[in-house]
Amino acid sequence: IRTLTSNEAVAFLARLLSLPDSYETTLHMVSMQFLGGRDGENPRLEALFEKEAFKSIEKIHELIRNPHYTQVLYSLLANGKRDQLAKSVMEGIINHIVANQNVSINYNVEEILSVLLEKYFDVTWPVLANAMSSEEDESSQFYKLYWVLGGVLPYNKFSNIIFKKEHEQALLDWCAKKPDINAYRLMSIAPMQSGDNFSDIVIQILNLYGDRNFVLTALEEKLGSFASTGSALPIYDSRIRLTESLVNHQLPKVSAWAILQIEKLKQAREQTRKFEEELTIPGRI
Repeated sequence: IRTLTSNEAVAFLARLLSLPDSYETTLHMVSMQFLGGRDGENPRLEALFEKEAFKSIEKIHELIRNPHYTQVLYSLLANGKRDQLAKSVMEGIINHIVANQNVSINYNVEEILSVLLEKYFDVTWPVLANAMSSEEDESSQFYKLYWVLGGVLPYNKFSNIIFKKEHEQALLDWCAKKPDINAYRLMSIAPMQSGDNFSDIVIQILNLYGDRNFVLTALEEKLGSFASTGSALPIYDSRIRLTESLVNHQLPKVSAWAILQIEKLKQAREQTRKFEEELTIPGRI
C-alpha cells in the first residue's frame, strides 16, 4: 500500500474489500495508516472505511476483539465528525457489554467509548440512557453497564466525562422521564464526591428525588464502598463529616437517612478500629 499513490491505494483496497471474507485482512493491511487516531492524508480512505464500518456494524460483537478493527474505528470517530457512525457504534458496544460474560472491556474499546461519550455526547447519551432505563432488565443490562461505567470506583474516566457540568441538564431531564428507575441508576453511577463535599450532581439528585428509597440506597452503597492501603479510619472519618452535611437537608427523609448513616459509619469505624488494633498486637500475623 505504501508504494501506491493515495488514489491507487483506495482503488486497490476497494477491490480487495469486494472479495468474500476480506474485511479483517484489509483492516490488518490498512490499520497502520490510521495509527495515532488520524490519517490526515487521504479522506477517500476514511470514506471507504467509514462505509465498511457501517456495513459490518452487525458483526461488531466479534470484530471488536480485533485490534486492527478498533484502531480504524477509533480513528474514524476521532478524526472528523461522524454522528451516525458514533450512534451505531455506541449501540454495538452496549450490545457487546451486555452479551459479554465479563464485566470489563479491553483498552481499545475503552478508548472508543471515551471518544463516543466526550465528542459525541449529544448523539450517544440518548442511546446509553435508553439502555439504562430498562425496567425488567432480565439480562442484567444495567448492572453490566454499571460496572463498566465505574459505579463503585472513586475514579473512572467514563464517569468524569458523563458528569461534566455541561451535561447535567441532559442527565436530569432523563431522570424526570422515569424518576423511580432513572434517578436510582443515575445516582448509582454518579461520582460521589467533589473534593471534600458531595458532588453537585449527587446534591441535585437528592434535592429532586431524595424521598425515594432506591436513591438513598444507591448513595448508601457508595458511602460504604472504598478500599484502603493503610488504616481505614481516616476514610470513615471523612465519610462521617461528608454525611453530616446532609443532616439539615430540606427533605426530612434525607435528613433522617443521614442521621442513620452517620450512626452506621461510626459503628463500622469502631469495629474497624478494634480489628486494626488486634492486627498490631505482638505475635499476631
